[in-house]
Amino acid sequence: AVHNKKAVIGYSREDLYNAVQDLCMHKMAGKLYTNFKQQVEKHIGEVIKKSLVDQLYIQDHVAYLTIVNDTWQDHCRQMLTLRSIFLVLECGYIKRETSVRSIW
Repeated sequence: AVHNKKAVIGYSREDLYNAVQDLCMHKMAGKLYTNFKQQVEKHIGEVIKKSLVDQLYIQDHVAYLTIVNDTWQDHCRQMLTLRSIFLVLECGYIKRETSVRSIW
C-alpha cells in the first residue's frame, strides 16, 4: 500500500506498528524481515525499470533528470513511512542478528 501511495483502510500507522511489534514478540521477526526485504527489493527493481530505464529514450535531459528526482523523492517518502512502521523490527531483531543487514 505504501509503495502504491494508498492508505491501508481501517488501520492507522500505530496499528501497523503494533502489528509488527506483535509479530516480533511471537518470534516471527526473521520471516517478517525476509519478506519485507524481498518486497522492497522487488518494488525498487520495478520502479527503476518503469521510471528510469523505460524513460532513457527521452531526449530532454532536464525532463529525464526531473523523472529521476521525482522517483528518488517518492522513494525517500515511502521509506520514511515504512521505517516508522517497521522501526521495532530494526531496533529489536536486526540489531541482535549479526548476519542481518539494516533495512535502511
